[in-house]
Amino acid sequence: MPNRSQHSTTQTARLVLRAPTEADLDVLFDIYGDPATQRFNPMGAMSNRDAAGHMLWRWQLHWMRHGFGIWAIALRDEPQTVVGFGGVAWREGKDGEQLSLHVHLRADMAGFGFATEVGDAALVLAECHAPFEPVSASVVPGHYAAIGVLRKLGFRAVGQVQDLPWLPAKTHYLADTVRTQGMNEAAVGFRAVGKQMSSSETVAMPAAANSAHAAVLMTR
Repeated sequence: MPNRSQHSTTQTARLVLRAPTEADLDVLFDIYGDPATQRFNPMGAMSNRDAAGHMLWRWQLHWMRHGFGIWAIALRDEPQTVVGFGGVAWREGKDGEQLSLHVHLRADMAGFGFATEVGDAALVLAECHAPFEPVSASVVPGHYAAIGVLRKLGFRAVGQVQDLPWLPAKTHYLADTVRTQGMNEAAVGFRAVGKQMSSSETVAMPAAANSAHAAVLMTR
C-alpha cells in the first residue's frame, strides 16, 4: 500500500498541487458557487457553504483512506492563492467505483492550459496508485474546452452515460492505455521515485503522463 501522505504536494511546470485543508473552504465555495465556473455542471452552482464543507470533508477523508485525491491548485508564482481544485479520486459509477479526474478552475484561469497540466499530473498519480484501473471521462455535450482537454490527454469517446435519471446524458470517454512509450516510461519512473520519498517531500511530476485508465469529470 502506498504511503498515505507521500503525494500530498506535487509540482508541475507552472502549478503547485496539494491536499486541501479547512483553510480552503471559502475559495472552494467561491469557485463551486460561481455560475460561470459551473456553466457545464448539470447540478448547477453550489448554493451554500454547508455543501462546500461536505465536499471538502469527503475529499479529506479520501486522502486519509487512499493517500491521494483532489488537490488544491495554485500557481507556482503565487503558491498561497488557490485558483481551482482537481485530481483523481475514486467515484461511484454504474459499474462500481472507478477513478475520476475532476478539474474546476476559477473562470479567469480558463484558456491557459492549466486543466491539461493538472490532468497530466493526475494521470501519472493514477498510474502510481492504481495502474490497472480503467480510465473514463464524462462531459456535457457542447463543452468544447473540456473535450479538447480530454483529447490532449489521450481520451476517446465511447458512448453516453447518465449520472442520475433527471440529469442530461453526458458523452463518456476512455483514455488510451498508453499514448506513447515515453509517457509510459515517465510514469514508471515517477512510481519508482515515489516509493523512496518521505512524507515531507514534494513530488516533481514528469512533463508528460501515462494515460493509463482513469475516469474523468471535466467541467471547466
